[in-house]
Amino acid sequence: MKRTGFTLIEVAIVAVILGVMLMAVMVFTRSTQNAYESVSQDTELTFNTRRAVERIADDLRRSDADHVTVDHTNPDYDSVELQVPLLMKAGTVEWGAEREVGWKIQYLVEDGNLIRRVVDASGVRMRMDEVLAVRVDSLWDGKKGFSITENGDLLTLTVRVVSRDSGRRWWRQITTAVSLRN
Repeated sequence: MKRTGFTLIEVAIVAVILGVMLMAVMVFTRSTQNAYESVSQDTELTFNTRRAVERIADDLRRSDADHVTVDHTNPDYDSVELQVPLLMKAGTVEWGAEREVGWKIQYLVEDGNLIRRVVDASGVRMRMDEVLAVRVDSLWDGKKGFSITENGDLLTLTVRVVSRDSGRRWWRQITTAVSLRN
């Protein structure tokens, strides 16, 4: 009587081959997923950093040298306080923020977050802080994570953020020059 079918050795060889193929597919899928996550985080870092720089630059462009104060005393981050023109009365410009004369806008880093804060003339917070960027890097390679360099009416603004995930670290830095009003 002739038997048809597979021997135990043949089944074991097929199982090993299928196992190796399955492992290869899993490794390929995992590396593809890691690449996607890396690109996704890099894109998010770039977008958020660019958005933060543009927001600060917009306020700075509306101000002038007499209404912008940059503080360089923190070794890791600069901060800036400014006012923008609100309205003109009897040939003079009234300065402030958020449609309130005398108020000020502050950009500073607290707990690694770059925030936009609105304060009244005495420094009391008037609105909830707006977080513009998270994970702002501190001093690295002699450069601050948030810095403003002044050269007359031209300010150079730099924001550097970092991301850490699964032992990897990458950063995104955006720099722009802003010309103040005359």
